[in-house]
Amino acid sequence: MSKIIGLYPGNTGLGFKLALLEISGSGPAVKFKILHTCRQAYNNLHQQSLEKYCSLRQNDPKEIERLDACLAHIWAKKIKFITDRYAAGVDSIAAIGYLSWPFNDQTMRNKPAESRMTPLVQISDPAVLARLTGINIISDFYVGQHAAGKAGGNILSYTDWLQFSRLKKNVLLVNLGRQTDCTYIPADEHQSKIKSFIAGPGNKLIDELTRRLYEVPFDRNGTRAGLGRFSEKLFGFLQKKDEFIAKSPARDSIEDSYGTPFVLSVLRQALRWRIPEPDILNTVSRYLVFRVWKSCQDFLPTAVKLIILSGSGSHNVFIRKMFPDFFQAAVKQSSGYDLPEDFREAVAAALLANEYERSNAVKSSLPGSRTGRSLIGTIYRVNKNRS
Repeated sequence: MSKIIGLYPGNTGLGFKLALLEISGSGPAVKFKILHTCRQAYNNLHQQSLEKYCSLRQNDPKEIERLDACLAHIWAKKIKFITDRYAAGVDSIAAIGYLSWPFNDQTMRNKPAESRMTPLVQISDPAVLARLTGINIISDFYVGQHAAGKAGGNILSYTDWLQFSRLKKNVLLVNLGRQTDCTYIPADEHQSKIKSFIAGPGNKLIDELTRRLYEVPFDRNGTRAGLGRFSEKLFGFLQKKDEFIAKSPARDSIEDSYGTPFVLSVLRQALRWRIPEPDILNTVSRYLVFRVWKSCQDFLPTAVKLIILSGSGSHNVFIRKMFPDFFQAAVKQSSGYDLPEDFREAVAAALLANEYERSNAVKSSLPGSRTGRSLIGTIYRVNKNRS
């Protein structure tokens, strides 16, 4: 048994997430127990800095360096609290898995035209976190993939397979985050048949509409959407406006495709048709589920029998109720399978670190890719002998 912490930096609104797992075995035989989970929001200053950082609007290398160091100290402080309270101190932790989202290095935007690959970077430096915590950090999963020319697969689909292939059903994992990510796991568990894809918009679209319509951050439990009526005219407009609906499932982020310009076009059209505010949220929330169904109809070989929801959007009662309207399948939340809805990425980070630690590299085939791509990571070791 090993105790491993999974760290996910999160987005600027929800803060970072940590999960402490006790894990034995690896691959299909892996078993784990979640000992503790926690989430901590960033303060307003850090949120603003992160938004600049991740949107490539931050051009000052010194400011980026200060932010990286600051975040590492914030994470290290929380990790120490967890190890002291929920484990037997730092020495009882085998490793920390750090799963950061990657983005193009803004310092390389003026690279030579003949360069075909823009380097990816991740928030903060794992080596700094290793020094601050005194725990080995296993990271660079996305960055390592990209550096090896093996980008294009969803790393989280591997941990989805580890957790849910044993159900022996055609399972669709739907993560309702800022965009909607899906993993399809066939009943025969064969990794080559697993598909991972982005099905369409997620919370980001609904949240921005809610802010503009009601001046509140989000539609809690889908209450406002539940008070509205479905608008066929607006639904048809969404289908015409959505440039991804007729394409093969996206593998890279499509958040920006449903950002402010998309939101404003929806609001302008709804205003022309005098569609009430609750009806707008009702229709757009229903459209989110429709996009999942449409992607499954177009790109999955067989019907799904079980849908497992995770992500912050899975707490939206109205959205959850929409799935049976489109799918003839049981719909469950991931917490019913011992995976807290809000901690999928943090748990995945710990599982990936366990796979790396036990094999010194994750050699399993990456589900959802057309070729036999492999997960690649890096370990940042702590020098215990250093005075």
